Amino acid sequence: MCGIAGILGDSESASILENMVGRLHHRGPDGQGFHLAGPVALGMRRLSIIDVDGGNQPIHNETRRVSVVFNGEIYNFRELKSSLIEKGHQFRTNSDTEVLVHLYEDLGDEFVHRLSGMFALALHDADRNRVLIVRDRVGIKPLYYANVNGLFVFASEIKALLAHPGVPCRPDPAGIGAYLMLRYSPGSESMFAGIHKLPAGHRLIWTPAQGPRIERYWEPRAAVEVPQPHDAAGWQERFDKEFDAAVTRRLVADVPVGAFLSGGVDSSAIVTAMARAGVSSVKTFSIGFDWEGDEVEDARAVAKTLGTEHYEVTCRQDDMALLPHIIWAMDEPVGDPILVPMFLLAKLARQHVKVVLSGEGADELLGGYAMHKAMLQARRLRRLLPGGSAARLASLVLNRMPPSMLDRLFDYPARLGPEGAKRIAGFADLVGRTGDPEAWYLHLISLFGIGDLGDLFAADFGDLAACSERTATRSPPPLGHEFLDRILILQHGHWLADDILTKLDKMTMANSLEGRVPFLDHDLVSLAAALPARLRSHGGRNKIILRNYLQRNLGTAVAQRRKKAFYVPLDRYLSSGPLAEIVSDCLSDTAIKARGWFRQTSIATLRANAATDFLAARKVFSLAMLELWARQFLDARGGLTRAAASA
Repeated sequence: MCGIAGILGDSESASILENMVGRLHHRGPDGQGFHLAGPVALGMRRLSIIDVDGGNQPIHNETRRVSVVFNGEIYNFRELKSSLIEKGHQFRTNSDTEVLVHLYEDLGDEFVHRLSGMFALALHDADRNRVLIVRDRVGIKPLYYANVNGLFVFASEIKALLAHPGVPCRPDPAGIGAYLMLRYSPGSESMFAGIHKLPAGHRLIWTPAQGPRIERYWEPRAAVEVPQPHDAAGWQERFDKEFDAAVTRRLVADVPVGAFLSGGVDSSAIVTAMARAGVSSVKTFSIGFDWEGDEVEDARAVAKTLGTEHYEVTCRQDDMALLPHIIWAMDEPVGDPILVPMFLLAKLARQHVKVVLSGEGADELLGGYAMHKAMLQARRLRRLLPGGSAARLASLVLNRMPPSMLDRLFDYPARLGPEGAKRIAGFADLVGRTGDPEAWYLHLISLFGIGDLGDLFAADFGDLAACSERTATRSPPPLGHEFLDRILILQHGHWLADDILTKLDKMTMANSLEGRVPFLDHDLVSLAAALPARLRSHGGRNKIILRNYLQRNLGTAVAQRRKKAFYVPLDRYLSSGPLAEIVSDCLSDTAIKARGWFRQTSIATLRANAATDFLAARKVFSLAMLELWARQFLDARGGLTRAAASA
């Protein structure tokens, strides 16, 4: 695991590249390296995981005409290496990185299809006078870039890009609006004008004559080509085998490997598979909160059953003081307070291991979210009566039902409030008007709607149509013909890479910890995409095939456990302590006026409602994170401000 950076098209960029790489120190505290060859300048910071002493980068082929810098891990590197040695390739290290240059020599750009792993890499082919940049299939590792006066600049993090004096540091209003709608920055654009993301499953070819050219090399819908078993037992056997293999592959390391353990289905399955793979004394890490609804007891029970070496940390109100540093680590705001416990959990794990396995991706593969259940139920509702009559009736009832009554139906440890009740009723109304799953999906995941932004934005800030356009998934065709597939592919459009995986990458790497995600093994993704819906989410049950795996290997109690919200009690934290102070500072009338993006009256109304309204509290938090980001990056150009450094 590392951080990489590069400047293409400038033969006098060594000192600038050194500054860029310096901003990636947290991603790789174990060393650094540079490759300077005419107009090609590549650099990296290394977190040594495989071949700790000998795997320093950049790494070259035998003639030193192919060179690579690499962020990630290749789990099947030993098998690839054996095959390459049989073909006559000579290796100088025992690292996974060296496989890349020799495999490229054999297969050219198509070498990426042989890789099992997570990666963002830049490979210089001196003979062909080109640089190939590749991001892994599902976007586990990040890669950002900018075109600067004829130069091409890229890095693992935006703060490293901003160390180049030519990279612009301006906000993109459409990106800010899209962030407020979704609570993260979606798609191939960022919240900085002129800074882009290389999308998951894409590669970029740069030449001095033509500049950059981007092409897709993988997409989830290819998964339907998986050979299909004849019955449920056959599917189960295939899933169990693939899941065990995915976890086993992610145990490849020359340093200690542990796992995050919440006690829920996903993390419990991973730790179970680690034990089945023969890992002795697995180290597991859990986090709790200072309220009665967390999962600490569940995690302890699983740890005891599996005999793990278990560690815990508690996230408390005072830990919200970490937010300035977390914003610096994230590069772009994510309006989700889960960032704080994720940071603390990674910090705890780094005291004991260098690598952790985590359960991200399971819900996106197997239909585990409440929104999946809501959309499947909405589809059934539309089928009850023609023309959406049942949905319109439900909307009428929900609109008349007081929030206090809806709270009893709302499976979340917070008061719904009038705005939340209105959102639920609005979903029922939407279902009555259209059967489009993308419209349903955007309604359910959105925080601010377009109408909200119209009331929020200052008169001369933000193009609402452009904001809305940013939220479109631009997804490939559906994975299959079933309705659940159509829902899940929407999440692959940008939610998975730009929210879920970005949080994991940035919070683990902020602590120099490598996070690995077995559920997003591309073979397992392919299998999950081909699974019949009845084995994923059916009859009110979710992740059925995974629960069956747990039933046989860990017992009924965990297999039947309901998904709990990983809930940070914002309503409590907004009343006093560091978060209340941050909000008062960032969203004061003075601060809002100085920034000039929003109407002061709209912000004041949200703040007044935050204590009793679930959605209002989340909106206030997202707006405060936005202002922290603006101060950290737009005002300080990504440098570590005093507030962030002291957190």
